Amino acid sequence: MRSYGRRPGAETDRRSEPGAATLDRLSEGPPDMRPYAPAVGLYDPAYEHDGCGVACLARLDGQPAHETISRAIETLGNLEHRGAEGADAETGDGAGILTQIPDAFLRASVDFALPPVGEYAVAVCFLPREADRRSACENVIERLVEDGAQRVLGWRDVPVDESVPGSGARATMPVIRQLFIGHGSGDFERALYAIRRRA
Repeated sequence: MRSYGRRPGAETDRRSEPGAATLDRLSEGPPDMRPYAPAVGLYDPAYEHDGCGVACLARLDGQPAHETISRAIETLGNLEHRGAEGADAETGDGAGILTQIPDAFLRASVDFALPPVGEYAVAVCFLPREADRRSACENVIERLVEDGAQRVLGWRDVPVDESVPGSGARATMPVIRQLFIGHGSGDFERALYAIRRRA
């Protein structure tokens, strides 16, 4: 079996290596001692390593609810280590939560019209603090949206409490703005992916 992602010529049969196991044995033993699944397709257990703290919360009925956000924030606070840790004890790793687009909240937060849910996207942009450089970046992003046959609806400044980050983060903190992109023509998700990759 070929181990994808390795240097050319590094082909092995993972079934003969120590620690290889069949899927039906993965539940045996304590969680930190379970063997990895065997190499299949693009998956290779040789690339497994310990990761930072992650928590996943979801409502099984798919309905948006503030309770989910409250629980996510509480969970985030309970994760001792979410990523990089620096010398500045007040500066975290920028961990956060990913949610559905809060349509009602955003409609109340902007002074321009938004299309129906599913017909617009929100890009979170981390921009330079210098006004001229920020404007140049915004112009480039807007041009990429238009080149992708989609519509620029407008920008929203994200409220930030600058007293919260530590001095290390505050020294390099970007301006955070949201760009609202309306569905123009073609496959919207594909176009958004292409725009994001080019930006």
